[in-house]
Amino acid sequence: MAWTPIHIPVPSYLKNQLDTQGIEEGIEVWIVRAWEPDPPPGAEAVEWILLTTLPVEDWEGARYITQILAPRKVALLAVCRRSGKGLS
Repeated sequence: MAWTPIHIPVPSYLKNQLDTQGIEEGIEVWIVRAWEPDPPPGAEAVEWILLTTLPVEDWEGARYITQILAPRKVALLAVCRRSGKGLS
């Protein structure tokens, strides 16, 4: 697993609208990447790139994020496949 914090600034076209709401600075988020380096024979490796506002300071924090967010991604993918719409 790997993780890092990033800052996402407010888009310039929204700055004037948001200045009065106190969020003109943007938002701090964490990216967590989890992958399967050695998948079982014949299986495609799993890789997730997850975005969260919860701070991730260590491996245990990154693992927690994968446990709470990855199942939602799998459920969303299953719904998209059933609907035939796909997932982008």
